[in-house]
Amino acid sequence: MTGNGAETLAERVEAVIAEMDEVAVVQSGDERELRAAGRLFAVISDDALEVVLDSAVAEAAQREPVDRAEAWLRSAHRGPSGRA
Repeated sequence: MTGNGAETLAERVEAVIAEMDEVAVVQSGDERELRAAGRLFAVISDDALEVVLDSAVAEAAQREPVDRAEAWLRSAHRGPSGRA
């Protein structure tokens, strides 16, 4: 946590990854690729989180501002079939 008690995005992402089953973390330069069953579902860098979203989730995210990094990460981990 930061000095003001607020959790950073990086801290939240790390906590979420720790709760997920069978996540492989592959270091690639300054980025970490997250894979479930060999499927790339997210890329993390020092200042960004990119996730592969289901098309319905991606469409909703584009329509309005959303601060749902944790939900997106979990959705990407589950994949299109709803499972990792």
